[in-house]
Amino acid sequence: MCRVYEQLILDYVNDPQEDMEEVLFEKPYAALIEAYFQESHEAAIPHVQSYLC
Repeated sequence: MCRVYEQLILDYVNDPQEDMEEVLFEKPYAALIEAYFQESHEAAIPHVQSYLC
């Protein structure tokens, strides 16, 4: 889960730490975070699928 937060910081902070890896994705990680906080696996699946497709 650390990489998710690193990506969010890189997306929204103008001057990220030098030791952070920059990874660029076409789709935002917000979809995966939304899936992470769902109460059930079944509710998380559509969020992950929307990120992958």
